[in-house]
Amino acid sequence: MQKEEMNLVLQDVRKAYRLLADYQQRIIELLDFMKNELGAEHYYHYRPHNYDSRSIHKIYTDLNAGKNFLPMLDFHLLWHRTKNIPENEEWQNNLMQGDLVFHILIPDNQEDIHSELHIYVYQCVKYKRKNNWFADVWWQSEYPEFKKVGKFKDNTGKIEYNIYGEALDLSDLYNEAAVRKVLNAFRKRASKALNQEI
Repeated sequence: MQKEEMNLVLQDVRKAYRLLADYQQRIIELLDFMKNELGAEHYYHYRPHNYDSRSIHKIYTDLNAGKNFLPMLDFHLLWHRTKNIPENEEWQNNLMQGDLVFHILIPDNQEDIHSELHIYVYQCVKYKRKNNWFADVWWQSEYPEFKKVGKFKDNTGKIEYNIYGEALDLSDLYNEAAVRKVLNAFRKRASKALNQEI
């Protein structure tokens, strides 16, 4: 590669950074709008492709280091909607039947022709906390087939959830009115599947 070619590549990289920053800002604004529309509260996020301060040294030998530095690749968000949280109590200590957790995933679908946002609703049947909701339910459960209700029960019989999910086309979520329309349609389908107002 010659210097002029390198300069062109670096110019493309700077443009890509600006595009990526703009895309991620729009996604964050979209997620915040959806969270508010659902009446939910932020609980947790999970980024499987990242390095913390203890593992940053792995970049020198990790063949996927470049990909793993993409911040919102396979980005997971968990939001909760809990009916009753006593003062000075943590929401996970007081879950009741019908309380909800929403799981949002921005999947790594580089081979697909369109971009998706996956949304799952976890409907509490019963929950007796052992560790935390992430470890007790999310980490242990499997995704159901889209538009089908899956069931999760732990081995103690004290935790049980119904799970419903769909894949939404990100190109359909282009402004607030469009997002509200798509989200309301999803909520209607999820409400029917779970027999509860979502």
